[in-house]
Amino acid sequence: MSSVKFTGDWNRLKKNLSRRNVKELTSAVDEQAKVLQKTIQGHIDKQDLGWSPLSKNTIRLKHGNSTIYVDTGTLRNSITTTKISSSDTYYSVGVKVKDGKSPKNGESLSNIMNYMEYGTARQPARPLIRPSWEEKRSSIKSAIQKAVVEFFTKG
Repeated sequence: MSSVKFTGDWNRLKKNLSRRNVKELTSAVDEQAKVLQKTIQGHIDKQDLGWSPLSKNTIRLKHGNSTIYVDTGTLRNSITTTKISSSDTYYSVGVKVKDGKSPKNGESLSNIMNYMEYGTARQPARPLIRPSWEEKRSSIKSAIQKAVVEFFTKG
């Protein structure tokens, strides 16, 4: 395994970066998290990921509604972006389900999302997060790389 040695005046780099508006770089990352959020919600709206259909009993309990991931709209609308962590050298955002409970049964929204994504003993998996990430991973990576290059090359 080869190693990389970085040389240079790191204090000067840090000082120069602190003078610049790093917010424009972090906002590019935030924007890409929003892209993923909208993609996830869009798949719920379009019902286009080839999920196993709901059981007849579940449709009956939903008063004839056969849409997956949608009952009251609470779960779909709780999908949001969040800053995970940041420091002088690190910035991380993600997409998550807001803390909350189902208005129908009081179950945690994050638990419901996990049941939907991975399935249970009685319910097939209906992946949403993973396929959405796979769909957008390359374009998100490219957009962030472009923002980084622009940030470091402009005056």
